[in-house]
Amino acid sequence: RDHGLQSGFHRGAGEEGQGRATNTFRYDSPSWNGLKVGATYTLDSDENDGEDDNPYGAGVTYENGGILVFANYITNNQSGNDEVKAYKAGGKYTLNNFAVMGQFEKAETGDPEPTLWHVGASYTIGNNLLYGAYGQGDPDVQGTDDTTAWTVAGIHRMSKRTSVYAGYNAQDFDGPDATQFSLGMKHKF
Repeated sequence: RDHGLQSGFHRGAGEEGQGRATNTFRYDSPSWNGLKVGATYTLDSDENDGEDDNPYGAGVTYENGGILVFANYITNNQSGNDEVKAYKAGGKYTLNNFAVMGQFEKAETGDPEPTLWHVGASYTIGNNLLYGAYGQGDPDVQGTDDTTAWTVAGIHRMSKRTSVYAGYNAQDFDGPDATQFSLGMKHKF
């Protein structure tokens, strides 16, 4: 999803509008019949950068049966044109081994202000998961007018702790296109 299917404002590492940061307080509520809320607050880790921003975010999820819906908000809490805000909402519906999902995201960054969306599906066969997704963005975070991206991937679980994966992603920009192929193994210690 992070290659053309969603912006970097809800993923990656760093406190300037990315999803993961150090010196962060996080709260996750207990589940109320499938409804959960969460919030984060990050302390500025670099006092020499001339900023005194403490990014924060909040989100809500509802999961019951095969239905999952969510909405999230994040800001880097900077002043003026340096402020980054991102909103996203989406959901997933699972029926037996088949799932469909989608997400819409709007970012306020001054210029450009990207709007991205994607839809996808997955199918599980034994220890194997097949995944495909298609998305568009306008304008893209890199400043191009339009982005179209699609991804296909597969995961094979070798055990409860070990899996191998392969994936292909293609992005079509107004400028040069980009393709990526990934192959790897994941082991939980």
